Amino acid sequence: MLDAALKLAATGRAVFPCGADKAPRVTGGFHSASTDPDTIRSWNWEGAMLGAVIPDGVIVVDIDPRNGGDQTMALFPALPKSRVVRTRSGGTHVYLAIPTDTGAGLRSQLGPGVDIKKPGKGYVIVPPSEGYKFVVGGEPAFIPDWLLVELATKAPEGQAAEASAPKFFEQFEQGTPYGVAALERQLGKLATAPDGERNNTLNTVTFSLAQLVAGGELHPDVVEDKVREVALQIGLDPDEVTKTMMSAWAAGENEPWQAPNKDSSGVLTSVAPGREYGGASGATAPTPDEDNFWVDWEADEPDLPFYVWPLLPKNAYVLVFGATEASKSMSMVGILCTSSHHGVRSSVYSLENPPATDRQRIRRWAPNKDYFRLTNNAIDFSDPRQVQAMIDREQAWGTDVIMIDTYSHAFHSRSDDGNAKAIAFAQTVRHVMAAVGCSIIVVDHTGFVGDEPRDASAKRQQVDVAILMKKAGEWRPGAPSRFTMENRKAARFSNPFNLVGEIRDGKDNALELGWIGDHPRWETS
Repeated sequence: MLDAALKLAATGRAVFPCGADKAPRVTGGFHSASTDPDTIRSWNWEGAMLGAVIPDGVIVVDIDPRNGGDQTMALFPALPKSRVVRTRSGGTHVYLAIPTDTGAGLRSQLGPGVDIKKPGKGYVIVPPSEGYKFVVGGEPAFIPDWLLVELATKAPEGQAAEASAPKFFEQFEQGTPYGVAALERQLGKLATAPDGERNNTLNTVTFSLAQLVAGGELHPDVVEDKVREVALQIGLDPDEVTKTMMSAWAAGENEPWQAPNKDSSGVLTSVAPGREYGGASGATAPTPDEDNFWVDWEADEPDLPFYVWPLLPKNAYVLVFGATEASKSMSMVGILCTSSHHGVRSSVYSLENPPATDRQRIRRWAPNKDYFRLTNNAIDFSDPRQVQAMIDREQAWGTDVIMIDTYSHAFHSRSDDGNAKAIAFAQTVRHVMAAVGCSIIVVDHTGFVGDEPRDASAKRQQVDVAILMKKAGEWRPGAPSRFTMENRKAARFSNPFNLVGEIRDGKDNALELGWIGDHPRWETS
């Protein structure tokens, strides 16, 4: 791969090594790409893929059929014959020449599944990297007029191509595992920022993520879209959001940050610079004064908000798991039905049970129909079109809580790669949470081993509240179904609990929840 890198660099195109996950192996990410032979030889190319920056005067149309790219391209005239690379995932990179000084003003996405890679704004993996090959060689054709006009036109807010798949993130295009984890943490920090601290939190979150973008850990367009989306959802002024993000982004971009390097034993050996404002670039941005930098131990921290204390916080990912017949679904539905009489809007999506089965059970809970609803059809949570449709309808309804029942049967998390699928599922959950501004309850019927859910390491790391449920005592016909609920992850919301509840038969074939000892408290929405 070193020979190929030197040959490409000799043509004037800056290169650098990438790992199998397409993440840059060099400090500074693609900004450190070079044409200098000595620099290139100094890098580790063993098992590497070849990364190359987008050259001046060229764009790369990145078509990903997995995310609707083919459907998007079908809406437009055909591209001219040009240099084309087939990617490892089955997509295509089409190289097109553009007029001088037009790249920066072009949009970064033509539509769902079609990204536009621009000079100075990113990089691509190129042949002879494993899985990448030229379909058509030669020089790039000139961009057709229709595409230049399309990309020069600002996309409308919330753009969606009706005849194609909706925009939807995908793990490898969004960023490296390190970058994706950091993105989810930062979005959560922004979503839960208290009044009076929201703009400052937007500032620090944008700066941190811009560092990771500059380091090649995250896709810039994904970061910008998601941060802006959450900032607007928490009530920040659109103009102020733009101003704050532009300032913080410019500062962070000058201080690249990458995942810490580890040796083969997993021991941290080095880190990249640039975790703070300033540095060699001299970039500055607002920072707290020294007196406010350290925690004031005498100050009372505001309580984080709950819909149902201590079971259901606001803006939280709640996992409910446990043994078969532990009343997981029934008890959580009962809690949401009760919540509907306290002004909490809930939608229940079943991934397993026939609608008629759930409908008959839920009628016995007598929910307020204006605040509680059940899907009439199962949903495939791995289908981005269905996920986007969920987001659209829940945004329109002003949903507070989404319950998804069940998880394992939809994602086959009992398989050998269950942890990976659990993480992918959690990313989708967080995406929906951020877009809708709601809490999500996932009822997991994979069961548990000992006192841990299957694939526990992945599931527990991804959630805010992990409720382990067990049945309490033998159940007999006509007797209440008794269960216990214990929170196995209480740090973020400081809500440890171990509750004992039961599902009782009420009057006129109704169901009602009862509690023995401590009991939940509903906060009127």
